[in-house]
Amino acid sequence: MQGARYAGPDAIVRLDPLQLTDLGDDRVRFTGIRGEAPPPELKVSVNEIGGYRQEIVFMLTGLNAEEKAALIQAQYEHALELEGLPRPASMKWTLVRSDQPDSPVQETATARLTLVARDSNPKVVGRAFANVSIEIALGSVPGLFYGGPPTDANVYGRYRPMYVAQEVPVHTVHLADGEKIVIEAPAETRALEPTEFDARSEPVGRAAVGENGAVDDTVRIALGEVFGARSGDKGGTANIGVWARSDEGWQWLQRELTADRLRELLPEMAPLAIDRTELPNFRALNFVVHGLLVEGVAYGARFDAQAKGLGEWLRSRTAEVPAELAAQHGLDDFFAEARPAS
Repeated sequence: MQGARYAGPDAIVRLDPLQLTDLGDDRVRFTGIRGEAPPPELKVSVNEIGGYRQEIVFMLTGLNAEEKAALIQAQYEHALELEGLPRPASMKWTLVRSDQPDSPVQETATARLTLVARDSNPKVVGRAFANVSIEIALGSVPGLFYGGPPTDANVYGRYRPMYVAQEVPVHTVHLADGEKIVIEAPAETRALEPTEFDARSEPVGRAAVGENGAVDDTVRIALGEVFGARSGDKGGTANIGVWARSDEGWQWLQRELTADRLRELLPEMAPLAIDRTELPNFRALNFVVHGLLVEGVAYGARFDAQAKGLGEWLRSRTAEVPAELAAQHGLDDFFAEARPAS
């Protein structure tokens, strides 16, 4: 969803008045459904070749991971210049500190340095570019090894949402007897405008995770102890839905989880525009984070390319919540209930 108005080709559904009632025995009832005239334009998917991509993973075991990563980057850049290889249009280095101090297992003593390079020319990020990592290996940091052998570049796709007039696509119904019925474009349309439940928040600079001042009768817990979340992708944007299980939880969620607070909890979102929609009848918020996935899943902007883990990342973050709210039945009890009996 993008907001409280959900656009289809023949109608807009208003999500804010929907009511959900538990009927028991795995049954629910939706009421309050309200429709509006369809939008003048239809959303369509545009897919095209985005370019070529090379990914190299350097495994750094033991001490001084930051210094080792800096040396490898400097060596790689120098080797490209020394060998006269063209520099790709983009090179992104990411050091993930998955290493743990004094680890009894090598894998958990190892950090991962990833280089992702992209270019419109497959040769620029092809085998010759990848071979540089092997050529510098024995003259680089001690204990260096790789996540895999050098390979050719991989083509990646680009997905973009765009809009066309209602009259452009031909809507056709194909009946079982072979008859075809063409559905004319709607004569009455309505612009897809935000509602009073929707708000856009532009970034004002990079946020940092701050410590909320503790007040009486609050405890610091993981948000997932009392809230649920689900996330995913829509092209270059990411969606995160968050909901409460009680009215008390919703009051806190509605008041505290603003777009700026989301940026504090998930700092990767600090420089991005965020749309926030309130759905009070569901005790839920929806966030649309623009540009987090850049050009879509195939672009591979993040290691979680489909943003499936964002909701659980948010649930793992801690905040000061009322002690009474923290004492309520936690969502994590689901796992205990779902565990098969031994």
